[in-house]
Amino acid sequence: MNTDKIKIFVVARGGTSHESKKSHDYGAFVLDVLKKNKKETRDLYLHPNGIFTLDGLPIVLENKIPDFHFVWIALVGTDGEQNIISSLCEKYNVKYSGSSSLQSILASDKHNLKQAVRQHGIKTPYSYFAKNNSKKNDNKNAKDEALKIFGLVGIPVIIKPNNGSDSQHIDVATNYAEIEACIKKLFDLGIDAIAEKHVKGLPISVFVYSLGDVLHTNIISSEDFEYDKNEIRNEALYIHHILGFSDHAEYDFVVNEKGINLLEVNTHPHLLDHKYSKIWNGKNSLEKYILHKTSDLV
Repeated sequence: MNTDKIKIFVVARGGTSHESKKSHDYGAFVLDVLKKNKKETRDLYLHPNGIFTLDGLPIVLENKIPDFHFVWIALVGTDGEQNIISSLCEKYNVKYSGSSSLQSILASDKHNLKQAVRQHGIKTPYSYFAKNNSKKNDNKNAKDEALKIFGLVGIPVIIKPNNGSDSQHIDVATNYAEIEACIKKLFDLGIDAIAEKHVKGLPISVFVYSLGDVLHTNIISSEDFEYDKNEIRNEALYIHHILGFSDHAEYDFVVNEKGINLLEVNTHPHLLDHKYSKIWNGKNSLEKYILHKTSDLV
């Protein structure tokens, strides 16, 4: 880590996925907050071709990371979950925002995440992991996996990439032909799939974040509901605890008369998203949150 008197605060943004525009704007906001508060900032940008630049100049990332004091990782979704930056920060003892690389790896692997939380009594929709063993122009693997999904999970079934948070490739299949087409699409992209029983209910997310030693929760829903909000909050906090998370994360549930089912965990949410507006418009504004996370390094 840099031992000079000037402390360098870096914001990592951009990305190689379809969510790079969100990351660009989110990172720009964080940079503006840090600059307004007289911090020495650098703009670490991940371009669509996978090249990193620092204030516009190409760099070898590992050579530069030791010079930083803090990295705010504004990469969202899949780009954040690749953990390139967090793993290097851990290697060189540089502080950063967000969950550890191991926590993000677990959260991004939907099959292993379900296995982990089920051991602690957390309900999740029944699912089947479909490993991509396809060779080029070979459809046998997709057909074999589609038959297993049709028999084991049934229809309707949600089919999506097992890793990452790419909403572009999430489909609901209502017959065998659709299952096979969805699996083939993912396998052709070189992606492992997870097929999840379609549980009817209300999608509800819980955002968990810390200020000081206190964990805060905010429920995010597109409509009002009668289900016990404290029970949903406690479910999110329990998962947060058993996974050992210490920074912000979003927990996605589907809730119905039979209870609460965990769908996914997002360790790299886009904090400027409109769904968080009620959180940041309150006393715990996003600017205050950013400054809190960096205050011990002033």
